[in-house]
Amino acid sequence: MHGTGITTIVNATFLLNPSDITVDMQNNRIYIIDKNGIKTVDLDGSNLATIEVSGFNTILPLNIHVYKNHLFVSDEAKEKLIVSLTDSGKIINKLDSLRDVTDISTVDDTDQADQNGACDVNNGGCEQICNPLGRTRICQCGFGFSMDDNRETCSKSPFSDNFMYVIDITHSKIYQMSLLDSGVRAFDVGTTLSPTGLVYNPRRRKLIWGDSDSIISAYTNGSGYSVFMNLGVFNSRPGRLMLDMSTGNIYYISSASIGFTGIAVLSRDGQHRKLISELSTPKALAIDPMKGYLFWTTQSISSSVLKRANMDGTNSVVLKRNLGWPNGIAIDTAANKLYVTDGQTNVIYRCGYDVDTCVQYHEDPDAHLMDIKLLGDFLYYSAWNKLYITKLHKANNNDVASFASHPELGKLDAIEIYSSFLVPVNVETGCSSNNGRGACSTFCHPTPGGYTCGCPDGEQLLYDGKTCPSGTTAVTTTSTTITTTLPPTTSSPTTALSTTTQLTTVPSTTTRPSTVPPTTTQLTTVPPTTTRPTTVPPKTTSTTRPTTIPPTTTKRTTVPPTTSSTSRPTTILPTTTGPATERPNTTTSSEPTDVQPTTATTSRHTTSNTETVFTISKSTIGLEKSNKADELENNIPEHSSSKAQYIGAAVGSALGIIAIAVFVRTVYTWLRCKVRWQIWRNNYREWQDSRTNLASDEYQSDQSSFEISA
Repeated sequence: MHGTGITTIVNATFLLNPSDITVDMQNNRIYIIDKNGIKTVDLDGSNLATIEVSGFNTILPLNIHVYKNHLFVSDEAKEKLIVSLTDSGKIINKLDSLRDVTDISTVDDTDQADQNGACDVNNGGCEQICNPLGRTRICQCGFGFSMDDNRETCSKSPFSDNFMYVIDITHSKIYQMSLLDSGVRAFDVGTTLSPTGLVYNPRRRKLIWGDSDSIISAYTNGSGYSVFMNLGVFNSRPGRLMLDMSTGNIYYISSASIGFTGIAVLSRDGQHRKLISELSTPKALAIDPMKGYLFWTTQSISSSVLKRANMDGTNSVVLKRNLGWPNGIAIDTAANKLYVTDGQTNVIYRCGYDVDTCVQYHEDPDAHLMDIKLLGDFLYYSAWNKLYITKLHKANNNDVASFASHPELGKLDAIEIYSSFLVPVNVETGCSSNNGRGACSTFCHPTPGGYTCGCPDGEQLLYDGKTCPSGTTAVTTTSTTITTTLPPTTSSPTTALSTTTQLTTVPSTTTRPSTVPPTTTQLTTVPPTTTRPTTVPPKTTSTTRPTTIPPTTTKRTTVPPTTSSTSRPTTILPTTTGPATERPNTTTSSEPTDVQPTTATTSRHTTSNTETVFTISKSTIGLEKSNKADELENNIPEHSSSKAQYIGAAVGSALGIIAIAVFVRTVYTWLRCKVRWQIWRNNYREWQDSRTNLASDEYQSDQSSFEISA
């Protein structure tokens, strides 16, 4: 039962067209349906004979099964016969109640003794396949695995270079094939339900594939299995995938029957963005990050097409129409060429990046072409009707060879190919920096003109064209303490002035990004009566609207008014034990704001991502009291004006909300009246129609009465 010891029982010269077989274990004989008759032979090949069934010679038998001294036979006439083997092939019964029988079997407790075989307990100790052999067993491994030295367990060693991954949709498996010797390794990750598209990430040595409504990743040895993204929340179902090596983003096509149909992109940190919506079914996908182009095919009943767009989804154009089943795209970025497979006509087209540049390059009749990929000078394509991969030279279509031919393979679909010598890993575009985000907060898409930024689903870019609302919530926390002891002077007590600077990063409370140009922080040793300038340490953001904070020297802790005509000065009260309390800044102008900090105050700078607070506390007795009293005296009118402005802003906001509520109520009332009027009009029309029909019926009745009377 493990496949060894093959012997021939009946030679082919004695059989015409055998279609079914059954074994009589009681009498050690075999019964065979051969064309329109039944033949029997001993297990050792002797005593070959034909069973003559009365009235059965002209009917084609389909299925056969032996039970004790009887044969159960179903024929083309949909009759089910029970033939006696001890009474010269006499038909003893017919079953007419059954239709379309595909196979026959019997169950009899007396004929099947209850006993355990060598494989019945714990699969015989075999990891995968256990084949009983008398009272013992033989362990075997599935396709793509190799037997270990213990002859019980199976293992696989994935290829590290020069390989191809292919999806076998017949067995719902993913296999790895060597480009050097056509060897096959199983990609074992436990369970794959319905794999669709796949890409290989050489930087992380991980395979990424679509399965059902998720995108999954694992290392080449099957470890590290994880669901990268559940696309069900976006009503998507992944098909073919492409990896942008310049950003790490994954582009995929979605062909959900109910949900999103089109092209979307995933960032390396799990953000999702829908780029292109399609009415037709997307089939294949290819990208050229260096030139910023995205290519895909769609299939429909009316017309299947090849399209091109920028990688941000804009500027879509049709490159070729009148395709059949455009199942695959291979891209030659060096030559600006595309190779497209058509599974309906079994033709491979070679196209340029421009409109109407496609020509027929190769034809493979009856192949049902599927996916295609380019590696070096050779094209590799899969076909449902071939149990191997075809290798084709891109410049000589007569240079064709089969590759990785194995009878265990089923219908081969999507493929992915890799060689460290031929596949570029370090692809540089305008988006390559900042972990593939470039100058953008979330998505960076290479385009022919450079790059564009994008946001996840449901968000829009801010006014700077680079930042997303969710991109401003990233929070980092650092703490830096610098302590300097200032020597005493003759004009003050000998108590040393201890100055402490603390840098803390906290979440931002504003959505207006601003940039602080780099400055140099320097602590200068001065007498306690002298105010030394304090500058803001460098802070880098991705926005372009600067807020300049020049240093200044002043004896007051009140920040003077800024140059903006719409803002009020900000008053800051220092303390001796912690961060100073800062009055809210009511500046509403969108122009850059110049703030002049002092040495004994808190300077607050807000960016799109973080808010930096600098606190300098002074412990010198006497100096703080005098400055604080001086500050409080000067801050009295400042507080009053700020309070008045707060009240005015609150009143304005309340009036705005009331106006919006009145508007919404008015629109709702108008719509409600319109709907009621339409309902009344429809009822009135129905009433008129009923009156007209009633009058017509009365008229016809009067006419009938008149005719009868006449």
